[in-house]
Amino acid sequence: MRSATDTSDRETEGIARLLAPSSIAIIGASGNPSSIGGKPLHLLQQLGYRGAIYPVNPKYRELAGIPCFPSIMEIPEAPDLALVAVAASSVPEALARLAEHKTRAAVVFSGGFGETGAEGERLQQEIAALAAQSNVRVLGPNCQGLVNLWQRVA
Repeated sequence: MRSATDTSDRETEGIARLLAPSSIAIIGASGNPSSIGGKPLHLLQQLGYRGAIYPVNPKYRELAGIPCFPSIMEIPEAPDLALVAVAASSVPEALARLAEHKTRAAVVFSGGFGETGAEGERLQQEIAALAAQSNVRVLGPNCQGLVNLWQRVA
């Protein structure tokens, strides 16, 4: 068993980026504020989040007045945190691209994993392996998100 003092700087950095990100990408962003891909953008703007927001969805050029990027690799910087709201089958690829882009934390809202049977369990294992290999800290899948009102992140 490890204690909190045994964590490496890299692990601490990943958790800090999860809880207090200076930039956030929304993978699968949507113009519908009541959808799982639209809620984060709406909440971040409503709370007055001060960092950079990078919506990612090839269907849009902009969302809520913010330029929208067609792919993760076209985001101009490595976001501290990615909020992932895509189909379960697309999550491993999204996490792989995020790791390649040097993103260190992700919240996976998407469902359809271990709770759905063998294929979902396989996808969940793939996500766990990607997280371990890439040092991306993953909260989820099938997650409701996180709230840090001090940093205006929700």
